[in-house]
Amino acid sequence: MNKYKELKAIFLIGLIMMVITWVIYFLGFIGRTNIFIAILSYFFVIISEISLLVTIVKNKKGLYGISIITISSLYMIFTMVAAFLFVKISIMPVGIYILINVIAIGVTAIINIVLNYFQYHQDVVNKEILNAEAIMIQCQSIIETYLNSDEYDDYKKQLNKIYEDIKYSDISSECGLESTLLEKIENIAENKEDLSNYLREISSLVKERNIKMKNLKRGTI
Repeated sequence: MNKYKELKAIFLIGLIMMVITWVIYFLGFIGRTNIFIAILSYFFVIISEISLLVTIVKNKKGLYGISIITISSLYMIFTMVAAFLFVKISIMPVGIYILINVIAIGVTAIINIVLNYFQYHQDVVNKEILNAEAIMIQCQSIIETYLNSDEYDDYKKQLNKIYEDIKYSDISSECGLESTLLEKIENIAENKEDLSNYLREISSLVKERNIKMKNLKRGTI
């Protein structure tokens, strides 16, 4: 299902939910209770339904996304139960009912904002991991190409050392040296005149990255 069809399906489900809610209210409550009370409770229920639909559209993946949808679903259920108690049983004054709903909206919003923050942070971390992994794999692949070339037989020991250091390096995030390292590795063929020193520079850069990654893990940078 493409994104357009998915959004269309969610919109149709939302529309059906609102129509059903309207039917329940205006056939089940109007004429049997105060119209202001019915419309007021209908307003809060519709807000909860719209909130759930928006949440579903924006948050469909990952643990935090599921948690946000769950919180919005619980808020909608709470709003419906409160509306039933308010309209049908009339166990609370109008002011208290409005206050309860405002508090419920505020609590739901705060929880979802916090969960969205953690989801955004997790997305950033995941993106950094993917970027670091892609660059380091590319570096490793280029070095492997040189290792398999007879033209660089005299430098295989250095190349193999670089290859091993990259292979076992930390790719859990970026440290800012990945692009520089890739650029230097891509330019190996252009530095044949003093390739031994050039490879030592690359090896030093890999070591520098590894040290920096360890420091990042320890929280010193």
